[in-house]
Amino acid sequence: MDLSFRWADPDFAKTNPNRPPINYEFQSLFAWFPTNQSMEYTFHDGDDLLLWTITVSEAIDKNKPEGSSYGINVKWVGTGDENNGGNTDVLCKIHIEYKVFSESAYIDGCTVSDND
Repeated sequence: MDLSFRWADPDFAKTNPNRPPINYEFQSLFAWFPTNQSMEYTFHDGDDLLLWTITVSEAIDKNKPEGSSYGINVKWVGTGDENNGGNTDVLCKIHIEYKVFSESAYIDGCTVSDND
């Protein structure tokens, strides 16, 4: 699961080095995955916009083939008047990749072939 975020105003996203004041939680149907800001990395994209990204590679109990769902809860925790010039709009991009269940992997475990 990936979460990328930046200030919504492109000009502000180019000039303000301050992280948007958001909290997030990576979740499954019955659990959450621990994260912290030290797991984030920042970079400038091709348009020179400063982005923050965090990736969590987790799954619920893989020994149970039942389906599940995942999500990322994002919440604004700022006041609107801290070092952000009154900007409170943040763009978030969420990517969640689901793996297709394989009964053989469930029974035999994952194997690596010489061709991988």
